[in-house]
Amino acid sequence: MTKKQTKDPYLLDSQEYTEYENKKLKNTGSGVFCPKRNFKQPCKVCDIVQKLFNTGSKSNEDIARQKMAKCNFYLNVVFPEKQNEVKLLEIGKKAGSQIIEGIKQKGWKDIAHPAAGKGRLMQITKSKDGEFNQYTATPDLEKADWDVSKEVLDSRYNLNNIVDILKEGEVEIFKISSIKQDDTLSFRILPPVSNGEDKGYIMAVVWRHWGGVTQAEVEGDADIDLSMPDLDTEKSTLFEPEQEESSEKKGKPDCFGLNSCYEEGHPDCVSCSSYKECAREIMKQ
Repeated sequence: MTKKQTKDPYLLDSQEYTEYENKKLKNTGSGVFCPKRNFKQPCKVCDIVQKLFNTGSKSNEDIARQKMAKCNFYLNVVFPEKQNEVKLLEIGKKAGSQIIEGIKQKGWKDIAHPAAGKGRLMQITKSKDGEFNQYTATPDLEKADWDVSKEVLDSRYNLNNIVDILKEGEVEIFKISSIKQDDTLSFRILPPVSNGEDKGYIMAVVWRHWGGVTQAEVEGDADIDLSMPDLDTEKSTLFEPEQEESSEKKGKPDCFGLNSCYEEGHPDCVSCSSYKECAREIMKQ
């Protein structure tokens, strides 16, 4: 009689992180929290941003990119040099997406395991891509040789409450952007905090508006300032009549083919009849 194998609770499930990506990555410092992206509530700035993108005007798109909601990921981590201290790490969308993709496609299921010989260090390297910084996330090939202590595991922050944590501002956040050019940050990702039936995820996503957006603008209590110091907004085409559609866009939504609007797995995109065709169009760009 063979002994039934029990699943290791600290190994991550690739299917769960496919669902996580679809739920959380639908579009944070002191930006204004986006009610639409974070809480599925109305956001006046998101409404205007969509209209700006739909005009086809380059100046309007520049304004929209400044004011659209952008995301960061937050993780409970412990650094090798301070193994008795939990830190909240803030990383950008690209690095966060690389970690999700690694769990889904590359077998990175052990990156949050706290046991020696079973878990692994993660590494994020900061480099230059033209004039912009880029961050590359990869796991250490070797298994970690030290256990994450029970004391550290008991000190994890509940990432389900991440917006409240950030609003209160009492927790020190380690930002990946603070490391030097060409440096690599090494850390252990801590397993998710269980919350009843929902065992949670190793990362939380927070969306915020930047570009001078105010809380009053988001809530619709103030007119949205569409001026940008480096743009000629007097010639804004926001309220100009739409131009005649090209043959390629006839019958398509205004956002068709716009990389800034498309989000794989987002319910609004998935429900669109042009979803797959739009994805192919964006992949050509």
